[in-house]
Amino acid sequence: MREGTEARYIKRLDRPPDPEIQNRSELGEDAVVLFINSEFPGMEARISTQQEDSGVKDQGSGPAVDAVISKDGKPIIGAQITTAEAAKTKAIKMKELADQPFVRVEGMKPQDPKIPKALIFLDRKSVPKDLNNFDFQRHPELTIQILNGFINSLKFDLAQTKNPTEQRAIQELIVMFEDEKKKYIH
Repeated sequence: MREGTEARYIKRLDRPPDPEIQNRSELGEDAVVLFINSEFPGMEARISTQQEDSGVKDQGSGPAVDAVISKDGKPIIGAQITTAEAAKTKAIKMKELADQPFVRVEGMKPQDPKIPKALIFLDRKSVPKDLNNFDFQRHPELTIQILNGFINSLKFDLAQTKNPTEQRAIQELIVMFEDEKKKYIH
């Protein structure tokens, strides 16, 4: 006999969190950081601090980024990275980007302009279980997902600013990521 909708729903709610899903989410963040650090000389990516990753829903003011990308020691992009598959979760993250396309992260001075935020959606299945000796050239599907996330988000951010300095900086980043993407499309 088939379970009723309510019984399935309760069973799903009572189910403990899947550690594999959580692990893949963290590995997705690590993969983006590794990609930036290995493929873009002069740029450095790091996992965000707890305050940077606080999220809009927790404190109302946190930038909700999972990684911070810097160039010459200055933050240039805040990245929110997710392996979420649920359409509702993706929609929430997209709304967060729309509501807050520019963020301020630790180490920035009050006079520094906010940096663009990028939203990177990764297919959980394309995130490797082990990043040791990982070669992005051999995994173009993951690499293209990362690059598309940066490109699409930065194009959105570009449309949200009227500041010529921010516009130039974002345009340079878009060109850089688009040029890198060409290496992976055969």
